[in-house]
Amino acid sequence: MNRTRNVMITLGKKTYSVETVLDDSTLNRVIGNIQESFSDESDVEDQEKSLLLACLDLSYRLDAFLSEKTSHARITSPERDKLK
Repeated sequence: MNRTRNVMITLGKKTYSVETVLDDSTLNRVIGNIQESFSDESDVEDQEKSLLLACLDLSYRLDAFLSEKTSHARITSPERDKLK
C-alpha cells in the first residue's frame, strides 16, 4: 500500500502543498498535463481564472477521450456480432 506524502506543486506564480499517494512517475505525468493546460492561459492575469480555464481544458480532453473510447467499444463489442 502506498503511503501518503506531501509534495509541492507550482502552477503559475503560486506553489501548493498537496498530499498524494502517487508515485513520482505518475505525479510528474499528471503535473505535466496540468502545466500544459495551464500554460495555454499564461496571458491571464487572474490565477483563479487560469486554474478554472485549465480545469475546463482538462475536463474537455477527458470527455473527448472517454467519448472516443466508448464509441470505439461499441463498434468492436461482441454484441455487434450477434446482430448479424
